[in-house]
Amino acid sequence: MLNFIVYEHSQKYQDKYFSVIDRFIGKSKLAYHIIELSHEKDYTVDSLKAIPGYKIYILSAESPEKSGLDFAKEIRDSGDWDSQMILVSEHEDLRNYDYQRKILMLAFINKFFDLEVMLLEAIQIAHNILTRRQCIQFSKKNGIYRIPLSEISQFKKEEEESRCYIETKDGLYITDKTLTQMEKDVQEDPRFIRTHRNHIVNAYNIRTVDFENNLIQLDNNNIAEISKNYKKSLKEFISKEKYANGTLQSHATLETCKEKNPEKKKVKN
Repeated sequence: MLNFIVYEHSQKYQDKYFSVIDRFIGKSKLAYHIIELSHEKDYTVDSLKAIPGYKIYILSAESPEKSGLDFAKEIRDSGDWDSQMILVSEHEDLRNYDYQRKILMLAFINKFFDLEVMLLEAIQIAHNILTRRQCIQFSKKNGIYRIPLSEISQFKKEEEESRCYIETKDGLYITDKTLTQMEKDVQEDPRFIRTHRNHIVNAYNIRTVDFENNLIQLDNNNIAEISKNYKKSLKEFISKEKYANGTLQSHATLETCKEKNPEKKKVKN
């Protein structure tokens, strides 16, 4: 369970945060819960600490009863150093406030500058940090393998094979699972998206997308294909994310990648 704890007195900004969270979850089956806190009386530190699952705090510095910085200090003082905290403020001078470092604030976001884009990026980073120990596990004759999801660039299969390959930045692993089975294993993780009957990619590890030639370049310089059946959902995914200046999480740009793989032309569906 992923919990978003939103401490914000303004309904206007609450609605913006909820919209970004919805975009982050997308079509994944990730179990999540949004906890709305408008006033200091709405919570106790013990009650928040007792909530099971991962926690991402979105804290407004302008709440009239208690600053988001003071809220964060209470959480850290309770012994919770694992939850990720995002400070949202109208005051740019808080960005370099030394107090943020002492309470491990993940990000500072100015309410007046690309709020939705910057918040989405911060949530993605927070999710990556919280799930860094989540792994795909599979067995082979020589032992059991556990690969962190954050290190996976894509799951893929060859045209005439049923077994699935796991591609990471450092190598390739062959499994006895099918691609469909792998898709079920990661269906609750919003970073994985199917782009072709033979490819499921980690969207955070995309470098470039070329819709003209139906190719994706990943951050390990390998290529994934886009089929006609999945092109629309991929475009919606990218549009939904509203990445800053047309960039994806890994600084991917919507530019051609055909020069990286000139022998590949149009992909057959």
